[in-house]
Amino acid sequence: MVWTQIVLLAGTLLAASRWLALEPGDLREASVKLLRFRRFDLPSRRTHGQRKRWLHLSTDWPWIDAALGAWTRIKALPAVT
Repeated sequence: MVWTQIVLLAGTLLAASRWLALEPGDLREASVKLLRFRRFDLPSRRTHGQRKRWLHLSTDWPWIDAALGAWTRIKALPAVT
């Protein structure tokens, strides 16, 4: 019973992130498999330094602009208090 609620929550978060983070186009209407390949399998490396955590993204990845654009749109959303 609990796993069905977790799957439902994951599907809801994926649908919300499509509308909030992605610009209108073919990636917004893409299948879950394509979204997983282009958005969630991001080639990166995580490092620590200067009391911060750094995420180094691969610049030669073909969909890096879409990933960075989605991140900037998510950061621009107003905070709910």
